[in-house]
Amino acid sequence: VITNVPGELLEDRDWVRVDGDLTPVVETFGAVDPGERLVTVGSHGHVECDVNDGRGDGAFDMRPGDSVRFVADNVSV
Repeated sequence: VITNVPGELLEDRDWVRVDGDLTPVVETFGAVDPGERLVTVGSHGHVECDVNDGRGDGAFDMRPGDSVRFVADNVSV
């Protein structure tokens, strides 16, 4: 799931809450086990919610047009 949230939100973070669920922030998909959820910054510079060897839309239960809330150290977007 590619969002319109700037990747700067993830700077210096190891974890964020995505709609309340604690999710690791990683630079590469291989940083988590297959099937595990992750949050990363895509090549376009925006936050992505995804799964190693899977689909982020199903894992995060998101569809085009849905809103998502990220919380990191009392900062939410």
